[in-house]
Amino acid sequence: MIGVIRSLRFVESSVIELRIPDEAAIEVDLNADTSLKNSNPDRGDLLFHGTEPEVWYLAIPDYNDPNCYIVEGSATETIEELQFNFGLVLQKADDFDRGSGNFNNPAGSQFCVNERGEVVRLRE
Repeated sequence: MIGVIRSLRFVESSVIELRIPDEAAIEVDLNADTSLKNSNPDRGDLLFHGTEPEVWYLAIPDYNDPNCYIVEGSATETIEELQFNFGLVLQKADDFDRGSGNFNNPAGSQFCVNERGEVVRLRE
């Protein structure tokens, strides 16, 4: 599930209810669920949420550009997607701009992701 967090509220001390447009509420347990990249969900973040192989989430802060939420890490490129070194797999946008950067930079690269969770370009 992918979407921009519009609201959140604590249900219990470590459980928050997140709302994204056109979806039911999502509950995230900050102590039990796996946070990719040690992210902390907040209003305006782009949220990725899944249940395989266990419950996980990734919240990416808004960088004042709805077409450039930044995902950091090394990635392997296939024809249709990028597979990040921390387990996330994202589709490329139709207008994906590869640029001239190095996707497998050991120090990590920055990738712009749109509100639909598609990789738009390598941020150079």
